[in-house]
Amino acid sequence: MTPRAGSGAGFGVATLPPWVPAPAPHAVKLVCPYVEGMLWPQTRAIGERFNAQFANVGGSDTAYHALLTRLWAMGEGFALLEHDLSPSDALLSELLACEQPWCSGAYLYRAEGRTILIWGQGIVKFSTRLVRAESNAMAFAPCHWEVLDLVLADVLTERGYVVHQHLPAVRHLRLDMAVTVIKDGVRYETPGRGEPPLVFQSRSEVSLLGRVLARLRRSRTRSPRPPIPMMCSSI
Repeated sequence: MTPRAGSGAGFGVATLPPWVPAPAPHAVKLVCPYVEGMLWPQTRAIGERFNAQFANVGGSDTAYHALLTRLWAMGEGFALLEHDLSPSDALLSELLACEQPWCSGAYLYRAEGRTILIWGQGIVKFSTRLVRAESNAMAFAPCHWEVLDLVLADVLTERGYVVHQHLPAVRHLRLDMAVTVIKDGVRYETPGRGEPPLVFQSRSEVSLLGRVLARLRRSRTRSPRPPIPMMCSSI
């Protein structure tokens, strides 16, 4: 999320389609963290279609940490969709219903002058099984929102969890570019502005993300070096 960068689109007026996906057998609840004035209409419409809880985390730099701590303490699985991402209904339904303990979708991120693809907390799911098995995973000190996903990912990877990746890439509405991801010989296309699309494949720019993103976030927050998560390695 970027509470203090970029221009907000505001709530706007969303026109909802008639179809609402039926709850899946293993679906978890969806939470949309947002900052006032920066919730994109597309994201709001998706959240409303999926009966999401909207949570304002703009009150302080550690409000996002407080939200995750409360959600984790409830002992039930949940998913996050941040205020400037727009997944397809099909991908979001798949992620919410997935039986894997820790899932994430890929999306574009701009870091140090480079546009890279990340598997981050912008769209992520933690299953009930994971939350209950690792009930103290959020027991670290409150931290700045920009390093929260890095710290939590490090806790989970140290305990043997590997993020389950969902494709195609999710549209990042502030960086709305066409994206092609090539994995295991399969092409996953995401529409957006720009021709030709940005193309990512194994051993591409994605492999640099952990190092690049951690350095960028340290410089912004002036915090001690955060851990580098495996979730931000290669496709």
